[in-house]
Amino acid sequence: MSHATTHQSLIEKGARTMLGIEDPYILLAYILSFLSAIGCVIYGIFNWNKEED
Repeated sequence: MSHATTHQSLIEKGARTMLGIEDPYILLAYILSFLSAIGCVIYGIFNWNKEED
């Protein structure tokens, strides 16, 4: 069963969508991008005034 067939069957069955995003992989990409940005901010906060070697 291909991804498109699975995706279409979920839509036909009335699968719920989160924030209007039907594909869970797209939602996963948004979540990972957001977490990556948060990680970069945290890294920057901890290393802001760190002296270079």
